[in-house]
Amino acid sequence: MFERFNKIEFKKMAGWHALAIFFILSDRFLKVWATLLKPKTDSWFGFNYSLNADLAFSLPLKQILIITVVGLIIVWLGLYYFRLLANGAWQAGLVFALILASISNLFDRIAYGGVIDYLNFGSLTIFNLADALIMFSLGWWLWTEVFHSN
Repeated sequence: MFERFNKIEFKKMAGWHALAIFFILSDRFLKVWATLLKPKTDSWFGFNYSLNADLAFSLPLKQILIITVVGLIIVWLGLYYFRLLANGAWQAGLVFALILASISNLFDRIAYGGVIDYLNFGSLTIFNLADALIMFSLGWWLWTEVFHSN
């Protein structure tokens, strides 16, 4: 399967896979740490425990609806991932990152009733590494699809 990749595309794809695994392992570690310690700081930037039962950007929806929709998106991303992989596209690594990050947050929803957030930016937002990975890889993926597609 990997003979379809040229050397640069393979390095990009492998790099995204490795980065995604590193971020998700770090995210899971920090979520466990935040859950055990439940830290609270009053500083502008801090490591705080917060259980977000809402959707992204605190949009309120029922948990069962969120879990169902996110689960379906993960299945679609998985199918798309294998199509990209079969075609030798390095963007498979970006989609892999989206899948892992989505699974991490979905696990939280099922296990804890909401997503565990821990990076606090004062009154602006509180999020986790999986959220950051979703936003970054989704943005990069869409950028390459819109501006660099053949």
